[in-house]
Amino acid sequence: MGTIDVQPAGLVACPGDNVTFTLIGVEDTGGMKRANCQTVPIPPEPVSFVWTLTLPPNYPDPLPPLTGQGSVVRVIAKVPGAYSCTLTANLHREDCRPWPSQETYNSPIVRVPDLVSVEWRTHTGNAGLSGCPNNGGQRIFPDWISPTDNPNPADLRRKVDLVARISPAKAGCTVYFTVWDVDDPFDQNNSTMPNVSLIDSNTSGPDNRPTPEPPAPLTGTADAFGEAIASSPFVVSMQPGNNYRAGAAESQTLINTVTQTQADANTPPQYVKFTDMLTVWRKLHVEVDSMSAPDFTNTQVGIIPSAPTYNAANGRATIPLAALEPDFNETDQHKVGRIDILTIGSFVTVATTKAPSPTVEIINAPANIAMANGLWYNLWDDDAGSVPPFVMVGFDAPPVTLPKVPDTGLMPQVFKDAYVEIAPLDMASYQATTVFQRNARNNDEAVTKGNENRSLTSASDFWVVHITSAFQGYVAKDGDPDTEQAAAGLQYGITGVPFWTPWRRAGSLVFLETIRDDKRGNASAMAVMERYTVTHEAGHQFKLEHSDGYAPPDGPAGDYIMSDITDQTGMAPNVSFGAICLKKIREIEYPPQP
Repeated sequence: MGTIDVQPAGLVACPGDNVTFTLIGVEDTGGMKRANCQTVPIPPEPVSFVWTLTLPPNYPDPLPPLTGQGSVVRVIAKVPGAYSCTLTANLHREDCRPWPSQETYNSPIVRVPDLVSVEWRTHTGNAGLSGCPNNGGQRIFPDWISPTDNPNPADLRRKVDLVARISPAKAGCTVYFTVWDVDDPFDQNNSTMPNVSLIDSNTSGPDNRPTPEPPAPLTGTADAFGEAIASSPFVVSMQPGNNYRAGAAESQTLINTVTQTQADANTPPQYVKFTDMLTVWRKLHVEVDSMSAPDFTNTQVGIIPSAPTYNAANGRATIPLAALEPDFNETDQHKVGRIDILTIGSFVTVATTKAPSPTVEIINAPANIAMANGLWYNLWDDDAGSVPPFVMVGFDAPPVTLPKVPDTGLMPQVFKDAYVEIAPLDMASYQATTVFQRNARNNDEAVTKGNENRSLTSASDFWVVHITSAFQGYVAKDGDPDTEQAAAGLQYGITGVPFWTPWRRAGSLVFLETIRDDKRGNASAMAVMERYTVTHEAGHQFKLEHSDGYAPPDGPAGDYIMSDITDQTGMAPNVSFGAICLKKIREIEYPPQP
């Protein structure tokens, strides 16, 4: 009798295509009619058609639009799935012979591809996407890869591709994408953190920094393999912790039905696919430097002004001294230090007095020490062991060795909560030629020393901080004498504030000799304190203040790493950034420097 043909040709159509089913070659029922079982000629009689369409589930219209003259039906392929048609032809023929009254014709199945998946893909030339350890999903680093990167175009590192796959493959099918600024999950993931609402106070997007972002539409066209890449890459913002989710559908109408709530909750409607969450992270480069080896400015030179007194019973002697420099003029400043007396020898000091009549007491003194009046001496405090090859008997701790690369080992753990990853140290800029200075005695000297060998520039697309291993800070807080810890507290590091640009921060100094004094040479405790101090001072370069580390109402027992209120270890109880610090890091354009 006939067949049903399908247009457009082929068995796969794109969403939105018109699929036309046409009955071809149906014969009419003219012929011989047998009246009273006798054969007589009769005129042709019409055939009536009944169409039955099979459409995908949830096809948006209750009935497809019908066109044509009975033998043609056209349906718009709006959603993925299988389309087919069955036609029943009722044959108007009376006959004494058995004769079927109907003929049935089935069309081929027309397949509209399913949207199988949509995913983020690394844009050509960029570092690969990776798993996000904080939120799940994936993360992207929009930074320059190196200080000389200078990508072209300027926003290249911020670009990411969107790729959808349809099956069966059909070249030319359009895929519609939308990217949403979705809810920051930090508050849900850290619900017990004090003041977490400062970072995120709701459960819905858009909430990216510095400004919430509206949905961004994109389109792509499938190739012969069924892959559709958005015609333009998506460009992410630069603030760490910003989040995105993309959706894709095979019609604009379908993608437009997605709500912000669905995007936030990762619950796509039927026929729509979502990507994993994509989170922005930043790379923080740490430029490290060190003071050079201590020199003889770390000593006090003079002439013994009067005869020493000698105690033959215990082998000790008290040596009068000339005037002392201010940072050497403290009681017991030179306890467990050293004095070299010309022609007589070198001796460990066990006690000192300060001006106006400074003296040092030595052990294992020879009897001829009483003849030392008028001889030159060189006085070292207990820091003196820093200068090779001198290693003193009775020294209370192994000497600090400079130059030394600052230990950044704690930074990855602490900055991770701010969606900041510490880049591997690039030793190309490590010079270790910052001129030795026994004490950075005030803020101005700290600024000068902190920036002395700074060579990398921090900017919005390249974050860098500068850390220098140094010796000691303010004289009143350097741990000489030991009583300073109880009196004024110790200064383990400093990040100076230039008076001419108070909104910026100098490079940081970490005072290894003060740490050594405090920890009495316990190598493990010294390493822990150094890593803590490096991280604390790096936080200051993000303009984090000591008060940002406080944790009211818990008080010091709940304080964070930026606090200046510490326990007997010299550290805060929570070796992490609190909510205030995390908020500041996530909102700053870059760590400002002079």
